[in-house]
Amino acid sequence: MESPLYSKCVIYQKSLDEDLNHVLRESANKYFNDKVKEFQNDESPCTEFHDIVRSLIKACHKFTNFDPIFKTYAGIDYCDITYREFDRLLNDYICAEMMSEKKKDLKTSLMSIPEDEHSLNMVLKVHFALSEFKSFRVPKQKYRLDNLEWDTTFDRAICKWMDIARTKAFARVDLACQLDAQIQITANEVRHTSSYVDICHIVEQMLSAWDRMEVKDVCLRAELTEKLVQCICKIAEYYIDRVMAQLATDGFCGQLQPFLPPALVNIFCAAINNCEQVRRTLIVGEKLRLDELLDAYKLKTHKEPKWRANIDKDLETCEKFIGEQIDCTIDRMSRRQLPQLKKHVFHLAWSPAACPVDQALKPLTDMLDAELSSVHRSLLHRNFIRVMHSQVNLIIQLLQECIAENAGLEPNFYQRLYDAWTIIMEFFHAGGKGISLETFENMPAQKNLVSQLSLNQMPTIKLIEHYYKDLLREQNEATDCKYGILNIRAYYNTKSQTLVVDVIGAKQIIPLDTNGLSDPFVVIELVPRLRYANIPVTRTKVVPKTLNPIFDETFEFNIPPKLPPSAMVHFVVMDHDFLRSNDFAGEALLDLSDVPGFGTAGVSTTLRQFNLVLIHPSRNYQNATEVLASRKEDKDAQEFVKSLTIAY
Repeated sequence: MESPLYSKCVIYQKSLDEDLNHVLRESANKYFNDKVKEFQNDESPCTEFHDIVRSLIKACHKFTNFDPIFKTYAGIDYCDITYREFDRLLNDYICAEMMSEKKKDLKTSLMSIPEDEHSLNMVLKVHFALSEFKSFRVPKQKYRLDNLEWDTTFDRAICKWMDIARTKAFARVDLACQLDAQIQITANEVRHTSSYVDICHIVEQMLSAWDRMEVKDVCLRAELTEKLVQCICKIAEYYIDRVMAQLATDGFCGQLQPFLPPALVNIFCAAINNCEQVRRTLIVGEKLRLDELLDAYKLKTHKEPKWRANIDKDLETCEKFIGEQIDCTIDRMSRRQLPQLKKHVFHLAWSPAACPVDQALKPLTDMLDAELSSVHRSLLHRNFIRVMHSQVNLIIQLLQECIAENAGLEPNFYQRLYDAWTIIMEFFHAGGKGISLETFENMPAQKNLVSQLSLNQMPTIKLIEHYYKDLLREQNEATDCKYGILNIRAYYNTKSQTLVVDVIGAKQIIPLDTNGLSDPFVVIELVPRLRYANIPVTRTKVVPKTLNPIFDETFEFNIPPKLPPSAMVHFVVMDHDFLRSNDFAGEALLDLSDVPGFGTAGVSTTLRQFNLVLIHPSRNYQNATEVLASRKEDKDAQEFVKSLTIAY
């Protein structure tokens, strides 16, 4: 509220708010004009304009000191009044400069693409300064500077900057590698050299500068973002190539000796740590605000962007390249100990049965522990785990070779190797500090090794049962009926201890004759044959020239009610040929535990119908049959393998 004295003394009765607004605008005007005079530079209008804008930004930063006072005691917005006056004055200044006819004026400097690097940098500085000046605005309000159409001018300069930045970045990589020196980060002993810091700094500088660019054209921003990511990836790959080349020059090449000098080990650790640190800089999605850019692009174009997929692919390819280079280098380091590792695996395999597995394994684990201890403190954790992975892969390879070289031995031999592998996994798991158990479970080589050891340590009858269980599982998981369906009925008469099987017919079996038809018949046998050695193999009649035969034949088998493990009826559909051997059309299994009268299927005197999908067994069972075939002295194993090749 204005005082009575003020009302009497002021002739025109202006309000205090109006006076204060006028004073603030005059003050802003004076400050602006003083700065124009101070920074006048006829030789470089861009420099003059940049310095003026920077001085306004400096004044805007002081808004927070005065604005609360004016709002509290006068109820006016000091920030908005002063900023809008700066905005008007700067707009008038620009308009005047654009109409100038001087030889060197602002219009000429900004509207043409700068040819030299200095001029380009100055244009970009102007762009950054204007962007920062605009950050003091009140959101969603209009200002005078909004009428300036300079976006295209700055976008052209940014395109030019991208090309120059790429060239300079590669030059900096070369210089960083030339000046490379050992460094120690904080108090740890992890090895690095100075070059990786320079490369990470290059990437961070490019990302930071790009964040300030604010390209207004969404499509152009998307295009340039993709180009920037390509540039970063190429820089990273170029640096990795330089690091690996230098490592080879330092002596880490060819066939390495089992003992390496500590100095070379340190160089190795620093090289792969540098690579890993650079790989981590490729996580740029949030810094580039890709999700925000994606939404803006879709809103403007209503199209699915290809650039986003290209960016993801470039980053993935680059990261994969770096990972492969690190892994290859680590493998070279690990393989130098391959002969010694092979001796320890041989010692494990052929140590006396009375010697506990953990003792037989001790020379191997001691050697592995010594190797890991030599690099543990010098490596980043990710690289240390990579070294562990490399050693694991070598041991798996040696154990697989041991199995292949010693096929057909007693199951106890493979049980010992299986127990040893369990101990080795615990060693590398290191109580949760090493390779995770989940990682072990998902390793294809580890799965294959465990499968081989599990199969080899099985007794022959268990292995045969395993074969039929897997075959039945494949049949149950079949998603189509491309080999046809076999229709049968079955039940078990508990009084007479008779299994009754009706072979009704088949549908849509595959044509195996030149006329596009088949002459099918079905072979029926109870398996495993070791459990039903006295039960004869039977067969149906041949139904000529059809793909949908009707057999309608009944077969009876006298078997005890107590079923052995994996007891099944095995049906094999064959195509009868007169002049040559019969052709295989498909096979199916019926689990006897599903037949009424057995076990959980309940007591019944009624035949139950089953529609069995015919299959052609995949090669997944080759490992089981190979193990059985390797047991040359095992009559049961050899007879089973022979039965798989019998032509009915």
